[in-house]
Amino acid sequence: MIDWDEQKRLLAPYGDLMERTKMTLTEIDDIARTIVQAEWDPLQPQEWGEVFTEFRRRSIFEDDDFSPTLVDPVPTPNAQVDLRRAWNKFRDDWQNIEDAYRRKLSIEQLLMITENLEHWHAFWSVRDPCPKIRAKLKTKLDELARIMQPMLADVA
Repeated sequence: MIDWDEQKRLLAPYGDLMERTKMTLTEIDDIARTIVQAEWDPLQPQEWGEVFTEFRRRSIFEDDDFSPTLVDPVPTPNAQVDLRRAWNKFRDDWQNIEDAYRRKLSIEQLLMITENLEHWHAFWSVRDPCPKIRAKLKTKLDELARIMQPMLADVA
């Protein structure tokens, strides 16, 4: 952990930048993150869609205050989103799903989990920096669609 004096020394150059631009450090960080992300995001900035900043969560078990939660909704694959934050939210969901599987799940809860994973797979099949992982996730999505299609056809 960096001590307070070291933090002040490291942040000093930003004070001048904040004063000149009339922007907060958070705003400057967001611009810098966007510039850096544009270099390794598989989607070009002109392909980015609507801004996605609010990662709302939904409880898997409605009557439990300590229930594992999932992001709802998951950002669309082309959302203009902080990929670092999206990755952390995906990892949180993955851990919460593992926790939920230790309990008895209803069909509705299983469907909620499946839908969440499907949306994360769709997101990372477009946004993961690694082409091999994107291809693997697209294959998994195709497999899931083949499995789900007959079941959904029976319901319709």
